[in-house]
Amino acid sequence: ATAVTRGTVAHPRVRGPRLLLVAPPPLGDPRHGPFADDFDATSVQKSLALAAALQTAAQAAGVAYADAANWTHTDGRDGVHLSPAAHRRLGRGIAGAVQRLLA
Repeated sequence: ATAVTRGTVAHPRVRGPRLLLVAPPPLGDPRHGPFADDFDATSVQKSLALAAALQTAAQAAGVAYADAANWTHTDGRDGVHLSPAAHRRLGRGIAGAVQRLLA
């Protein structure tokens, strides 16, 4: 993975791909939807901690990081998925992050 993200010793002028690790937005409230048996309060707490863990991993790997919670939130009726409007916000946020990587 290091060779892919940072180039290779044999070809020092060849740069590896710029990667963007995007943390998903935390879970909403899945207790009353079809995923009530799959997710509980502990699941929601874990989803809240995921962004920080992924940011640490991205820093360790030397790749770019973005938190989707900065652009959108889990607003689907089931507390797990995104609405069409939330998907649009996510897409715009990721597009902006990729443009900054390419600049």
